[in-house]
Order: sequence, then structure tokens, then C-alpha cells
Amino acid sequence: MKKVFNFFKNRYLLTIALFVVYNLFINNIDIPFIISSRWELHKLRDQALQLEKDNQRAKEQLQAINSKSFELEKLAREEYFMKKPNEDVYVFKIKN
Repeated sequence: MKKVFNFFKNRYLLTIALFVVYNLFINNIDIPFIISSRWELHKLRDQALQLEKDNQRAKEQLQAINSKSFELEKLAREEYFMKKPNEDVYVFKIKN
């Protein structure tokens, strides 16, 4: 007990201890905030990489559509269910 009391007698150690406690737990930018911010930053970087991949895929698809007319027809038929005037379109839904 005497060691603890002697520790608090030293004003420099007491100041350092209070500073550490304040910065770790009381300050607005404390340890849990830093950890959660880094976790969110990691998720946002992963999301940015995924969006870049999707963007590249969309650019390739646009380039294919602009260069080949059958790609445009394929996209219109598959994605938007467009048809020629004398055709019938059947849509099959797969149950899981």
C-alpha cells in the first residue's frame, strides 16, 4: 500500500497517469473510437475495390456493346426481355 501511496506522491508520475487515462478513456477520440474507425476504413476500402471491379466490368461490357451489334441485342433480350414484333418471350423463374 505504501508503494501505491508513494506513486501518487510523485506529481510527474501522477500527471502522466492522468494523461494516459484521459486519452485512453475520457477523450472524444479514445481507443474504442480508433478501433471502430479503422474497422470502418477497412470495410470502405474493400467496398471501393469491389466498385472498381464492377466499374471495369461495366466498361468492358459497354465496349463490347458498342463494337458488336449482336452483343446489344443479347443484352436487350436477356436483361430487358425485349423481343422482335413476331416473337414470343418465355421467362422461367428458378426456385431455390
